[in-house]
Amino acid sequence: MDDHTTMFGSDFDCSNLSSSTLLDYSPSYFTSTDVFMGCFDPIVSPEETDMNPLDDYQEVFDNRLIQAFENLYQGCEVFTDLLVQLWLPVIRHGKLVLTTVNKSFIITSSDNTNLLNYREVSKNYQFAVEYDATEMIGFPSHVFMNKFPTCTPDLRVVAEGDDPRVIYAKKLHLCGCLNLPVFELDGGTCLGVVEVATTSQKINLRDEFENICKALEAVDLRSSEFLIHPKQKVFSEPYDAVLAEIQDVLRSICNTLNLPLAQTWGPYEGRSGTISVIESASYVFDTEILGFFEATSSQQLVSGEGLIIR
Repeated sequence: MDDHTTMFGSDFDCSNLSSSTLLDYSPSYFTSTDVFMGCFDPIVSPEETDMNPLDDYQEVFDNRLIQAFENLYQGCEVFTDLLVQLWLPVIRHGKLVLTTVNKSFIITSSDNTNLLNYREVSKNYQFAVEYDATEMIGFPSHVFMNKFPTCTPDLRVVAEGDDPRVIYAKKLHLCGCLNLPVFELDGGTCLGVVEVATTSQKINLRDEFENICKALEAVDLRSSEFLIHPKQKVFSEPYDAVLAEIQDVLRSICNTLNLPLAQTWGPYEGRSGTISVIESASYVFDTEILGFFEATSSQQLVSGEGLIIR
């Protein structure tokens, strides 16, 4: 393949790949501690999934998303090491689930083997669209149900229970992951989820987010206002003094226990029910984690999302 390859389609024809390119999904590849192997069904094929669109509107919506991905495909040529894939609700065996099988995707990479493998892994999962459903919960589920995006700057620190694909993401050396809800321009119903995964050490995905938003807006769709926000400095002097004391305490704890990072989260002014990092009350002990700190400092969390407010 070329030094830099961009793939776009509704599903890549894996028959064109050599047998050494795709991941060996046999048990020997994974250790006995990989508890999510039981959730992975490598024998499911698109022809056997009994998947149907929700209604006639779904076909029109799908066509608009295909056009959005074509627009995004042009913009993604400047990025490397990205997988962008679409999750949509379908009826499978009488149940409503989220799937990425036969949905649009883009891969841009100088060596796309790991991203192709993660694409294949994702195609073999279906996720719940309701919390009381019997299906598994994954990143796309949280976004679809809460109508709010999630950004995971470093998948190495994510628990496997948050998404059963995490165990594969780690083995395939994926780093960051971004999931965005898709809405009509004037609607509040989540219609699908755009997922971005990367093997790059770049953990701030703001540029990718902005490109996706532009591609959606071109076909009269949108994502949410998102969790990236301008940094604010609106504290009074007495409050500043308290924050400085908190930072001193965190500095002492990190230095004593060799903890890489301590962050303080507080209410975000201007948006009820959200919190963000208070930089002046946080401390970075390990400079290698600085990128993670900068990425999370530009994000918001809403009620019920993230470890911070559980």
